[in-house]
Amino acid sequence: MTIYCGRANCLQPQRIQNEKIDPGNASDIPAPAGWRCCIYPQEPVLRYNDHPPATRREQGAPPDIANLTAEDQIGYAKVIDQNSISGKLLTTILFVETDRSDKLKHILEKKYTIEGDIVHFDALIVKFSDKLVGSGAEKSLYLWHRVYGEKMAPAEGFSVERPGAEPRRYKELTQKLSPGDRKTFWGGIWALANDPEALKDAGVTAVYGNAIYSRLQKGYIYVFKITATGQLYPEVVPDI
Repeated sequence: MTIYCGRANCLQPQRIQNEKIDPGNASDIPAPAGWRCCIYPQEPVLRYNDHPPATRREQGAPPDIANLTAEDQIGYAKVIDQNSISGKLLTTILFVETDRSDKLKHILEKKYTIEGDIVHFDALIVKFSDKLVGSGAEKSLYLWHRVYGEKMAPAEGFSVERPGAEPRRYKELTQKLSPGDRKTFWGGIWALANDPEALKDAGVTAVYGNAIYSRLQKGYIYVFKITATGQLYPEVVPDI
């Protein structure tokens, strides 16, 4: 038997065993002791429903919290050399992008030498609606754009993906499209600033640039992760 918050923006279904609730009663019922709504902790009101999860989604039930909070490891950067030359600190990094289905398989490797130790990683993010993400139908996409240091103008940064090209990471996702459709899809994403409505029919709610940066040091690996809803961030781990 499953009950969940009756509020439309509550994202935390709750399961209760052996509750004596009349299945025919669809009105709001008080929450059992100790249970709280995830967004309104002071208003523990739950609603009864014993339909399967797929049916609840069709009826507008809260999306699956597991899908909304899922994240994907998409690559990493590590310092392979860091020295001062003529009074300038130069940092050389290895930038790696990994395969969508096999995180041990590298699909892109590049080396960049940048003045200083603060490095920016610039990407284009494609964000889908919470409804599509929550149902598991879609999750955010990304396109690496460029890498640059704090002493460089972003426009002078090193390119990662070639504008208009189909990223190898998503090759398997677009095989079902014709070559012309693939070109239109990725070309439309790169040209989103000129026509943000072009991808609306695909359930895309936002396409935007996101630059993250870190002070890089030898002995650490900066693992890039992206959430299903489009948050890109680096996780720092020791280089063992």
